[in-house]
Amino acid sequence: MGGQERAPVKSVAELVPPGLEDTPGQEALGQRFGADAALLASHLSPPQVPGSERATRLWAFYTAYATAAARHPPQPEARRAFREALEGQGFAELRDAHTGEDGVTRGLWVMEARTPAEARTRAAQVRLEPPPEVRHSEEAAARPAEQPLVQAAGARAATAFHGPVMPALRPRDEASSSEDAQQAGDAPRRRGTNRRLGARMLWNVLHRFRAGPDDGAVAEGQWDRVTFGALLVLLAIALAVTALVSL
Repeated sequence: MGGQERAPVKSVAELVPPGLEDTPGQEALGQRFGADAALLASHLSPPQVPGSERATRLWAFYTAYATAAARHPPQPEARRAFREALEGQGFAELRDAHTGEDGVTRGLWVMEARTPAEARTRAAQVRLEPPPEVRHSEEAAARPAEQPLVQAAGARAATAFHGPVMPALRPRDEASSSEDAQQAGDAPRRRGTNRRLGARMLWNVLHRFRAGPDDGAVAEGQWDRVTFGALLVLLAIALAVTALVSL
């Protein structure tokens, strides 16, 4: 939005000038190739396409001139003219993926064909590629742009299969949550009592003042002695009553 739009990439066939076969001699074709390639450099090697595609486009453009040169008889000066044009357009940095030879050597090999058909056959056997460092830099530049897409796709897949992932509570967060829950649970009880001493609360107060285990054992022993004494008194009273009745 608001930026300057790039021109669409033209096909190589649209860039090849017509009437190459009418050019007089191989030397003139070599010189014309150098001039035309320099003039159309931005169209032959647009920056928005990968380096391998730029090399392929440049080679297809050169093939049209090499095929037209095969229509003419060989000229000693033609080889030098084509070599200078190929070196000026960076063919020395390109390498044939099949033979490993540089682009200048493979370009002269195609230009030296005896017929246009042979030139096209030779050109089809060549696949030029940019240097390895150029390919590696382009792959490294494209990789960071792909990672967010892969991560987003993985996150969507994980959500679809496992549902949303909740963050784990830390010990401090768990303690805070338990305290909040306890306070929330105590709130209804405080509201229910309405600040009055209920039966349950009275029982709790009395339970706090209850004797401990040791005091209970002492009291139980005293009650046993009192009970035993009471039984003896009752027994004595019964004997006394029996004696009085027998008189």
